[in-house]
Amino acid sequence: MLTSEGITFETSDLSANTQYIFGVYAINDEYVSTAEYVTFTTDMLPQIGGETRNNMPGRYTASTTDVNGNTVTFPVTITTGVDDATTAEYALANRLVALGFGPESQFPYTSLSDMIAAGHTAEEAADLYGPKWFIEFREDGIVVPKPDNLSWTMGNFGTDDNSYFWAVGIRPSTGRDMDNLYDFPIEVSADGNTVTVKGYYNENIPAYYYPTMCTAASSWWFNDIQFRCYSELVLTRDTSTSAYLHRGAVKAPKTVVINSFDRSVKESRQRAADLMKK
Repeated sequence: MLTSEGITFETSDLSANTQYIFGVYAINDEYVSTAEYVTFTTDMLPQIGGETRNNMPGRYTASTTDVNGNTVTFPVTITTGVDDATTAEYALANRLVALGFGPESQFPYTSLSDMIAAGHTAEEAADLYGPKWFIEFREDGIVVPKPDNLSWTMGNFGTDDNSYFWAVGIRPSTGRDMDNLYDFPIEVSADGNTVTVKGYYNENIPAYYYPTMCTAASSWWFNDIQFRCYSELVLTRDTSTSAYLHRGAVKAPKTVVINSFDRSVKESRQRAADLMKK
């Protein structure tokens, strides 16, 4: 403390992407005291998806086509989670969550708090809020994951069965609908402002399947189609109201210099020291 180099503090067991405040209070023999603090944010852990994943959260306008080729649009918000528990859960699964699917007037967003207020438990609410779907980052690319064994639901919209992210296409030889559960590949533009959910191409048929929201009680077949895309689902970022705010990590300084011999405010500092001693 008697040198101009200050003090070096070392600590461990810090959490990633977390803000910390470290403070120091020093008193000399003449009751001259000082207090200093430093605030910093730790780096995020390495994650699959890197900067693309970090930049993706925000508000978008989704567009696709209906059975007649008309354009259908609706709002979608991509985020890391809707509370601390879901944020932690989705991070472990390398996922972001997309809120909104289909015309907003038909499928209005119902939040966790709305579900709980309606009488659901916190666990039920975490399963049923929505409409929602996931964006999953893998070593070989980005996908909307299929709900294997109905492992996740888009929500419930006043029906006996929950809704799920299904794949529905048209068999070229007959013109009839066909369905399955597939992972849909995702492409992100170079500037990060366009996210495209591609159709799944089954070369054995051959045919494209597109994202669809269906009610289902079994992963073998769906009951009713609630909203169906007849082409790729294209999300365009709304830059004027983007929910994304970059939080770059700030490095903590290695030293904190404490000017512990400033006698200009000796009386006030002595009173503070006396209070601390009590």
